[in-house]
Amino acid sequence: MDKVKSLSDIAISDIASETVSFDLFDTLIYRKYLSVFQVHDLASAYALTQVGRYQTDSIADLTQRRYAATDMLKLGEGDPVEEPPLANVWAEVMSTYLPEKDAAIAMGARIAAFEFDVDFRNLSAVDGARALLERLKEAGKKIIAISDMYFSTGEIRQVLANVGLLDLFDDVYVSATVNKTKQTGSLFTHVCQEHGLQSAELTHFGDNT
Repeated sequence: MDKVKSLSDIAISDIASETVSFDLFDTLIYRKYLSVFQVHDLASAYALTQVGRYQTDSIADLTQRRYAATDMLKLGEGDPVEEPPLANVWAEVMSTYLPEKDAAIAMGARIAAFEFDVDFRNLSAVDGARALLERLKEAGKKIIAISDMYFSTGEIRQVLANVGLLDLFDDVYVSATVNKTKQTGSLFTHVCQEHGLQSAELTHFGDNT
């Protein structure tokens, strides 16, 4: 596994494979203004205002409950869930405030939409990201985005379009949509199967070994 300090260190001539994939968050895009934890706390604050508990409940505690709900959904009975969509996570959290299932689901969707809107405005392309992808395109490479993320593929495509990168990708895969993750390896397997690749034929760049 090779390591580089910046995108400009990547030499296109050293990439033998015809298909190249990229992680997105903290690799090609980053949170410019708020950290991921600040975004999560802001969503928690919004959630508490929606159920009239902003003055009484802890924002930090609700964020921790959001993380616990994610883990619980992954370990739940029935079909395995590798990456629960954000709306499902928030619906689970809100079920403690709103016993009516449909109300909790609707509130979960509202909070997830708020969080996406915050991150959408917060995200920017890493310096050199577009230049690197353009060089890969000029070299005839197929470029794929592979992200472990609780947003949907459609939402991630909106983000990529907003930061000026979407047009350079041949395909975009997001774990919450396909219910497979890079962490388990199943998302890589899925991408290779979809594109008729052996694993050795895919070169992947990311920030998390």
